[in-house]
Amino acid sequence: MTDVLAAVSEERGPAVELVAANSQVVRGLVGDGRADLGVAASRPGATPNPAVRQILLAEDEIVCGVPPGHPWSRRARIPQADFLRTPMIVRDPASNARWTVDAELRRRGLEAAPPLAEVATPAAAKREALAHSVPVLLSTRVLKEPHWAKPPVDGLRFPRTFVLVLPAAGTPTEDVTALMDRMRAALA
Repeated sequence: MTDVLAAVSEERGPAVELVAANSQVVRGLVGDGRADLGVAASRPGATPNPAVRQILLAEDEIVCGVPPGHPWSRRARIPQADFLRTPMIVRDPASNARWTVDAELRRRGLEAAPPLAEVATPAAAKREALAHSVPVLLSTRVLKEPHWAKPPVDGLRFPRTFVLVLPAAGTPTEDVTALMDRMRAALA
């Protein structure tokens, strides 16, 4: 999405300011009127924020990213038992990526090994995984570089969606509507 926002800024379109924050903070910023539009990851089953409404933007999935040189990078699939007993780099407990994985494991009565490290951002997670040559749990949209292997885990998937977050009341301005349309087109 940052490339879409950069293109809007270069065209001397509406003023766009990007604030990177976790999904709960994004909902708070829009709900409090401090932002006109947000993009957040969904959190099914979570208590809804009555100050915002959400519109589906894109499907996503949290996957096990494996750096080059790690033994799993050459596997077609990861056995579930190996996945569960291997310490990995994960996002911090407040992140949606972490919540998505933990919620699915809880739902199935499974428990993962303690993380090797918990980090605050996707970029930090990738750096740590590469530095230690260990798997990382992140969005397919974050692990887009070709050197990351993403073998599926037997019997486990961690799907989620991204949503546009708008104030619960009112109609978006023309500029906000145009920006939403550009984001949708960029992801199509």
